[in-house]
Amino acid sequence: MMKVLGFIGIIVAIFSIRFCAAQQNYDTEKLDIYYNTGTVQTIGQCNKTDCSFTLKTSDGLTMNSTSSDPVSVGQIVYQQCWTERVKGLQCYVNYSPSK
Repeated sequence: MMKVLGFIGIIVAIFSIRFCAAQQNYDTEKLDIYYNTGTVQTIGQCNKTDCSFTLKTSDGLTMNSTSSDPVSVGQIVYQQCWTERVKGLQCYVNYSPSK
């Protein structure tokens, strides 16, 4: 009897762990992906891996960003945004060129 109860306990624990992992993936799944766009205005300084630049967004805002990929003045850059069930609207911080 104890072995059966122990086995049932293990099955319940495994099911609970799998359900929690599936729920977390469901809650953080990227939905309604879209892209904000901007145009590179100026190129800043570079270090070993990234270069800074100033961009103007499609809303007319001027902001700074960095990219590990090279950019040039006038180039269109993108910021990926999406919705998550738990966190709501999310966007990557930096704008980057298309790959």
